[in-house]
Amino acid sequence: MRMSLRIKLFALAASALLLLAGVLTFMQDRLVLRVLEAELHARAIAVCPILEAALATPLAERDYATAQAVLREGVASGSFAHMVLLDARGQLIASEGWSFGDGMPQPGRFTMANGEQRQLYSVPIALAGQQLGMMHFGLSRGPLQAAHQALLLGALVVGLISLALLVPLVEIGHRMLFLPMRRLEAAAARIRDGDYDITLKPQGQDEVARLTLAFTQMADAMRARLRALMASEAAPAVLLENARIREIDLREARDRAEVANRAKSEFLANMSHELRTPLNGILGMAQVLDHPDRPAEDREAIAAILDSGQQLLRLINDVLELSLFETGGTVLRPVLVPARGLFAPALAPAAAAARRKGLAWSLDIAPDLPPSLRADPARITQLLGHLADNAVKFTEAGEIAVKVTWTQREATRGTLRVELRDTGIGIPPALRPRLFLRFSQAESSSTRRYGGIGLGLAICRHLTELMDGVIGFDSTPGQGSVFWFEIPLPTA
Repeated sequence: MRMSLRIKLFALAASALLLLAGVLTFMQDRLVLRVLEAELHARAIAVCPILEAALATPLAERDYATAQAVLREGVASGSFAHMVLLDARGQLIASEGWSFGDGMPQPGRFTMANGEQRQLYSVPIALAGQQLGMMHFGLSRGPLQAAHQALLLGALVVGLISLALLVPLVEIGHRMLFLPMRRLEAAAARIRDGDYDITLKPQGQDEVARLTLAFTQMADAMRARLRALMASEAAPAVLLENARIREIDLREARDRAEVANRAKSEFLANMSHELRTPLNGILGMAQVLDHPDRPAEDREAIAAILDSGQQLLRLINDVLELSLFETGGTVLRPVLVPARGLFAPALAPAAAAARRKGLAWSLDIAPDLPPSLRADPARITQLLGHLADNAVKFTEAGEIAVKVTWTQREATRGTLRVELRDTGIGIPPALRPRLFLRFSQAESSSTRRYGGIGLGLAICRHLTELMDGVIGFDSTPGQGSVFWFEIPLPTA
């Protein structure tokens, strides 16, 4: 059922008003009842010594008639709803307003058979330190119930009066708010029918006036654009020809860029192959020359040649790998491999380098890792090697921890997650968006200080995406970084 805005506004305001009235009534009711109950308890405490003084002597002298008279006077005066006096053995001595056959309930709130509520109390009667009996009395809770009913009735009357006053207020709000909205609706209908010559004068400075002004400005803009469009219809062939020429230019520029990119990638791949051949010869001869019988100075020079050659070989391999990615020459060769045998051999060079720098090294493999996985061990080794080399390179002190976990997704598939945590220099937040781009490092001075050309993480991103995985990191500058990757792999 569709309701008008006036009814909706009235329902909303009435609901809010009734809710507020209900909350205020509840709070006032709780407060008044709490005050009245406190007064009732204070009254009971005040009469206890009076009752003890009035009944101690009659009990001691066994003057039960006087005791009955005291009880009768207390109930008749309205001070008590009932009074029951028992001796020290619990035997009834006197009673007024209470049937002792009903028993004596514990002190507290009690509802009589006729629905009357009473507050029960008991006070011992003693003389000279000796308890002579027990006085049970009850005070009526009628005033509390009357106050509660009066509060509810008052809240109902206030609510009805408020609802009656709400009707003209809603009518005034409807005229102030919805009549301008109806004028805007009529103006929108004229624009829909093609009439753009509309002028609405805003009244006042409120939100509706600003909306009217914005609507008028929109109509003016639409009118101006319509005129410009009508003027441009005189030369549609020129516009289409210009668009066709721009499309041809863009297509040719794209083709030239693709040809240049393929030529660059092929050049890099060929150069990398040509450079690796003599470099492998240099490294091989240096390893032949590295004999334990040679002088220390010669062995130090040979070690420098080997180290520099290995670094240069890694750079050439990175450039070759990146060119293969761009030309689409990288393929995966998944085979069934022992899962635990993937990590220690791949991380061994980085672990040795970390220990030479005095860094702590740990490898934690989850016990639920499957015995075998179907993966490309060469690509996983390459991915682990780049991340571990970076961790060692940018960590001067502390530790490097590698954690391997497995999450089973299906019966024969799961997700392999590897985290490499270091205590290195960290990565500033401003440099994180370009960290996985080519030729990018954490800071501009990293190339001079740590070496490398910034291809390792770009290769890691390409390898992870090639295996349908994701790679990411968390870092705190000055405290270290955590690089991680997740790869979905079958177990058979």
